[in-house]
Amino acid sequence: MRRLLVPLAVVALLVLARAYLATEGSTPSGQPALEHLKGADALKAHFNRDPSQWRVLILLAPSCWVCLKGARVIEEILQQRANLPLSVLVVWQPMLTTDWGRPGTRTLGRLTDQRVRQFWDADRTVAHALKTSFSEREDGLGCCVTDGVWWDLMVVFPPGTEWSERFPEPLLLDGTVEEVADRFTALLDGSHAR
Repeated sequence: MRRLLVPLAVVALLVLARAYLATEGSTPSGQPALEHLKGADALKAHFNRDPSQWRVLILLAPSCWVCLKGARVIEEILQQRANLPLSVLVVWQPMLTTDWGRPGTRTLGRLTDQRVRQFWDADRTVAHALKTSFSEREDGLGCCVTDGVWWDLMVVFPPGTEWSERFPEPLLLDGTVEEVADRFTALLDGSHAR
């Protein structure tokens, strides 16, 4: 009987950990609740809401430590440029075997800026829409294509663009988010100097 207790305890801990990690977290104060995407149309509506702003689309996996570092870097950039008109659309999607569910409060809390809107895309519809729009660029991406799905990626669109049938032409489409943050900063600072 004692031989069974250890394996049963391990299984019980794994079940509890799975339940805990799959529980949806809360977004930071001042941000709308995490929105569940059933397709790319809901994100398109947010994207097109104010075309006079910069739009930044970021694809991340909730348990990827490199993605989480990228989220922290983006938060720092946003805090340093608090007056710039930006709309930052962060799409969390499952990519790793440890992405057991929607991001938790701690993960969502890495991005506290009120210009950020966070989404959960279980079916990776936004990644597929990006790939459809920019498939010819896949070989040029710095990283993060797994089984044909794009992730840990930043896409930056200048003011005045609109997403219609396909995404508009971005000024930046690359990853990892952490590695391209300097290029993002240069774009913002260059536009701010004008």
